[in-house]
Amino acid sequence: MPDQKDMAFTKYAGAPLDNNIQEQKLKLVILHRKNTLFFKEPIGAAVADVLMSLCATAFSAKINVHEYLVHIMRNAEEVKKHPENFLPWNFSSKNANALEA
Repeated sequence: MPDQKDMAFTKYAGAPLDNNIQEQKLKLVILHRKNTLFFKEPIGAAVADVLMSLCATAFSAKINVHEYLVHIMRNAEEVKKHPENFLPWNFSSKNANALEA
């Protein structure tokens, strides 16, 4: 007999029947962790951790990750002054084009 907590989808409307979305996100982290074993220096692995996290967050926000990273690099000084304006969920291609014009 399944435990009651395993059957939450029977009690709560809209509860997902699976957790595939979360498992897909975990796969990215696990793959990255395996790849960091081959970094030459710990600092390189730390930088890669930050980039992986940034890319995963941008992807979750449904923005073009490449455009986002290029935009951040081109506006490094502005990012240092107002980092909250450059968070992935605040980014839009229209805003990026306006700043670069």
